[in-house]
Amino acid sequence: VFSSFKYGNWDLFEMDIKGDNVRQLTSTQGDEWDPNYSPDGSRIVFGGEFGFLGGVYEYLLPENNHQKLHSSQNLK
Repeated sequence: VFSSFKYGNWDLFEMDIKGDNVRQLTSTQGDEWDPNYSPDGSRIVFGGEFGFLGGVYEYLLPENNHQKLHSSQNLK
């Protein structure tokens, strides 16, 4: 799993171990970066910014959706 600035903003992608079969996971107006798989492979945790609020998000596999886990507005 990786992030790439391919279509005007940072989105998440994944590919197989050989570097083939690239699949775009997100396509949002915001930016997503620093993705990591969970130990069981059921989700991807990543940093993101949508508008002026950044946070930590998770992308659920294979449901193909994401949700916010923690917002930067709560950090001190």
